[in-house]
Amino acid sequence: MKTLKIFLITALMSLTSLSFSSIAPANGSSTGTANQQLTIKITLQAALLNSQLTMAIHQQVDPALFKNDPDKVFVADVNYRHILYHVYGTYGEWLSFFSANPGTPGNQ
Repeated sequence: MKTLKIFLITALMSLTSLSFSSIAPANGSSTGTANQQLTIKITLQAALLNSQLTMAIHQQVDPALFKNDPDKVFVADVNYRHILYHVYGTYGEWLSFFSANPGTPGNQ
C-alpha cells in the first residue's frame, strides 16, 4: 500500500510538471525562443565600422535624447537586420557622431 501511494504521488507530480511545461510563455510563442531577439552590446566606435549600422543609428536615434552631460555614458537601442544593438558612447562621442555627415560614417 505504501509503494502504491509513493507511485501515485510520483505520477501526479510528473503529470503536473508536464502540464506546466506545455503552457505557452507570456510573449505568445509556443516554444519561448521563437520570438526572442538577438541583442548585441557595442560601442559607438565599433558601430562606426559598419556603414549600414551607422545609417540605421542616424535614422533611429534622436540626437535630442543626449543631454549635455560629459561624464555620462549614453545607450541607444537600434534595430538593424532583426538584431537589437545597444550602442553606447560618451556625450562627446555622440556629439561627434551626430555632427558628422551621415553619408560619410567614420568622419569625426
